[in-house]
Amino acid sequence: MIYLSKGGFWLGIGQFAASFSSFLLAIVFANYLPKEIYGNYKYILSLATILGAFSLTGISTSVLQAVSRGYDGALRQGFRISLKWSVFIVIGALCFGIYYLINDNINLGLSFFIIGIFSPIFNSAQLYVSFLNGKKDFKGITMLGLWQDFIPILALMFSVIFTNNVVFIVLIYFLSNTVVSLGLYKKTLSKYKPNNSIQESSLPYSKHLSFMNILAGVGDKIDNVLLFHFSGGLALATYSFAVAIPNQIIGLFRTVGLLAVPKYAQGDKELIKREMPMKIVKFVGILSIAVVGYYFVAPFIYHAFFPQYSDSIPYSRLYAVIMLFAAGALPMSLIDARMAIRERYIVVVLSNVTRITLMTLLVIPYGIWGILWAQIITKTIVFSVSLILIRKI
Repeated sequence: MIYLSKGGFWLGIGQFAASFSSFLLAIVFANYLPKEIYGNYKYILSLATILGAFSLTGISTSVLQAVSRGYDGALRQGFRISLKWSVFIVIGALCFGIYYLINDNINLGLSFFIIGIFSPIFNSAQLYVSFLNGKKDFKGITMLGLWQDFIPILALMFSVIFTNNVVFIVLIYFLSNTVVSLGLYKKTLSKYKPNNSIQESSLPYSKHLSFMNILAGVGDKIDNVLLFHFSGGLALATYSFAVAIPNQIIGLFRTVGLLAVPKYAQGDKELIKREMPMKIVKFVGILSIAVVGYYFVAPFIYHAFFPQYSDSIPYSRLYAVIMLFAAGALPMSLIDARMAIRERYIVVVLSNVTRITLMTLLVIPYGIWGILWAQIITKTIVFSVSLILIRKI
């Protein structure tokens, strides 16, 4: 509890700052950007995430684990390896860009070229967060994260206020995030001066995680892609605002998972497993209060700040149920901390195959409602299975 209160204080501040800045950005998007343009913007970022899943995404967890055991050289090694594996992002973005240009959609075509240029550096530089997490420097994560949150968001705000050009907005998003992330990566190297020791088992494990994350990356953003293609940009904009606030609240609780991984990597496994059920019960109790509270305050928030998206309210109220499953961060943190590859495969494959299948089946007849119910059903199944799996680690 002492560890949780100290680390959670700083991570909580960081997450609150990120949520607040995102909230301000959402207000600007809602009041200055047409729904159709915003839907296109979310579609582009969703496909960027999916493309990023085909790089070595698991290297972040490997860096965290290695650094927590004293192998500081994992940071520089991870940066080089991440850049090398980003070739798949570049190829994928180039293919999408050419496809949309051939089909006379210049805005989407140019946007994907921007993704191919900046994403490799942006994603690789973000490894500084994993390094600091491995060092349990939660204050450092928060203080540097303030730069990561506010500078790109301020840049986006000004770009949205002065133009509705989606290509320019996408350029500002990736350019600002890349520059800031690279600067913070170098700041971390300068402050910590990490040694050159590396953990040989890190790379094979990161490949396993990356392979699993391909399916996870697709599953995480397939909702946006399906809605854009079957219901259009307006439906995607409505859905995006419906899930935005609950996701930010979930992010406040996600810090528990960040705190747990380095602690679980070093702690007594059997003791952790014995204590986890009661911790989950308490966690779910707190989350239940958040869900009920949000149900009643949601209309006031939308009418006050996002009146153009008042049609998102009923969707957002249902999606808020997802908050309960933030408690799943605890069993998943134990699986990650113990590098339980088989259990990780089971969770990732089960969750994403279920999500993708349900969304594909439900989006055409039920639209946004179908996507929401697919999310809730998937989270329920995965949370239950993860509790069973940790018993076998």
